[in-house]
Amino acid sequence: MLNILEKDKLATFSFIGANTYDPVSDTEEEIDRNQRWKVYKYAMEARMGTEIFTHAMVPGLSKYVMINKQQDINFMLYEIDRIFNLVYEKELYLNF
Repeated sequence: MLNILEKDKLATFSFIGANTYDPVSDTEEEIDRNQRWKVYKYAMEARMGTEIFTHAMVPGLSKYVMINKQQDINFMLYEIDRIFNLVYEKELYLNF
């Protein structure tokens, strides 16, 4: 991410922490605040901070967003949701 930010000072990032599936026990981790999301959330807050980015999250979907403060937040939220909806089957709206 830092490499991308160096090349594009207006970069904004978003991701979903995928839940774990254990084929041995045939169990699937809950989507809500799963372990990947917790690790990513901690890393983003600690590494990226709040000087450049506004951090937002939807824990129930394990969705995390870092919007560059130089960008229009409402427009970026709209664009992120639009792109996520193209990629994922279910709608992942961010309630900010």
